[in-house]
Amino acid sequence: MNSCRTALLGGTFNPPHLAHVSMVEFALSRLGFDRVLILPAADPPHKPVAGNVPADVRLALTRRAFDGVLGAQVSDLELRREGKSYTYDTLSLLRSESPDEEFSLLLGQDMLETMEHWYRGEELLRQTPMVVYPRQGEEGELGDVKALVARLSETYGARITIAAFPMQLISSTALREQLAGAYQACTAFLQATGKASYAIA
Repeated sequence: MNSCRTALLGGTFNPPHLAHVSMVEFALSRLGFDRVLILPAADPPHKPVAGNVPADVRLALTRRAFDGVLGAQVSDLELRREGKSYTYDTLSLLRSESPDEEFSLLLGQDMLETMEHWYRGEELLRQTPMVVYPRQGEEGELGDVKALVARLSETYGARITIAAFPMQLISSTALREQLAGAYQACTAFLQATGKASYAIA
């Protein structure tokens, strides 16, 4: 019997956006994964949650974003754990619960570039297959990620697949700024027209 191939996609999802969904759909349809486990972080070790958006709000938004994506499963595993949301700890727990399951990581190029500095990052590189989604755009960037993958493979024996799917230029930071700007504009309009009581905080 073949074991289940599961990919993990972690992050703050603050907010979740189209690039996240596209990454998961590509992994399921093109890379042969049986499921993708999406894991919003409670206390991300690499950067704080901008705006202190509550974990339950980010979880609800993420579930809504992936609703209807067959094979995608949003988990609150990291939200139920105390302390920092370390990928190594999450993988260790999942492997202990499902020893016959094959786990891989999905991540953007920016995350792979800092992987060696993660908590037990070198062990992750040695032990866990990964799929990296290269940045979209500038000439030479694909060469950059190829060189990075070659170096990590040589140094750690890392098993890294470069997805033939350039990351879309969407960032959660930019979305938050756009949403904040739109909210302020709407509020100003409602105040100017005497309809501010209809504004939703």
